[in-house]
Amino acid sequence: MEPTAGARATRLGHLTCWILGVGAVLTWNSMLSAMDYYLQVFSDYYPSRVLPLVYQPISMLVVGILTAFESEIITQYRVVCGFWLFFFVSFFIPVLDLASSGLGSFGTYVGVCISTALFGASGGCVEAGVVGVLSYTHTGLLQSFTAGVAASGVATSCMRLITKASFTEDRAGLRKGALAFFFISAIVELVCVVLYIFVFPRFTKRVQSEAIETEPRLSNTKLLKANLDYVFNIFIIHVVTLAIFPGILAKHSQTLQLGSWYVVTLVTVFNVGDMAGRYFICLNFLKLKNRTMLFWLVLVRFALVPAFYFGSQYEGWTIVLCFFLGTSNGHFSVCVFVNAPKGYKVSEQSALGNILVFALLSGVFVGEVASWMWLL
Repeated sequence: MEPTAGARATRLGHLTCWILGVGAVLTWNSMLSAMDYYLQVFSDYYPSRVLPLVYQPISMLVVGILTAFESEIITQYRVVCGFWLFFFVSFFIPVLDLASSGLGSFGTYVGVCISTALFGASGGCVEAGVVGVLSYTHTGLLQSFTAGVAASGVATSCMRLITKASFTEDRAGLRKGALAFFFISAIVELVCVVLYIFVFPRFTKRVQSEAIETEPRLSNTKLLKANLDYVFNIFIIHVVTLAIFPGILAKHSQTLQLGSWYVVTLVTVFNVGDMAGRYFICLNFLKLKNRTMLFWLVLVRFALVPAFYFGSQYEGWTIVLCFFLGTSNGHFSVCVFVNAPKGYKVSEQSALGNILVFALLSGVFVGEVASWMWLL
């Protein structure tokens, strides 16, 4: 039986949101995947530590400002600007590298740092904006977007596996892989621009027309107080995740069995688990609607810290733990984003979506700082 027009439209909506989710973090994931190259080119400037500390605060700052003034900013404009910025910067980075012949001068490093800051600003515009809109549009579309965010990690991991197998592990080979990452990212971001401008509005126009409300909405402070457990959950989920991964890679970068493939394997396993976990909510019995249960399950994840600490010397055990870390991260995160906005007015749901993304980014930042403990 041929699918109806409504079914085709629904599938198109899910696919569109999934691709937008991929585009929301693909550039930063590409930057992380190219880190092997940057570690060789900018070995004196500690790029693996500096670039995350450039990206994350900028992203948090932008989301914080946009959340505070969410009701006064047209979401469509901020998201379109974010995707365009993603595209131009993704294209600029390989051009900068080609222009400098990959020599790794200080000026080139500054250019990479500025590009990273722009990625952070773009991410702040895009992710919180789309989550805010989808929070009041359709929970299924929101789930597809978050799944796309995780799929971005899987895509870059697969590209890293391909480039590692295709190119040599010397500076020239790593450079080819890095350039490929950013050129592919630029193409994907351009696709996201087209989809967001011409396709995405088809699924949001009707609901957005309801956003014109005569009664004032709850303030951000009241929304925060009413959803403190959800905000705490999304914060702690990412503190635990980022405190462990990829910081654990600094403790054991390779094993006798997998050698230099060990790190790439762990990253891929984590990302696959993260994406799989975001689909668990499609099963009714895994939706975790009980707020108390979700709260305690999030706290239980702290047990993963000692589990990784004592188990990281065993290759198989670490791979299993990485998969569980990924699935729990994806599953619990999407449960928070889907369940929290229910029961609020359209404008309140949008504001709450922005608040949750800010809490997520705050958790990522704190987790990245905590990940330094693995170097002790």
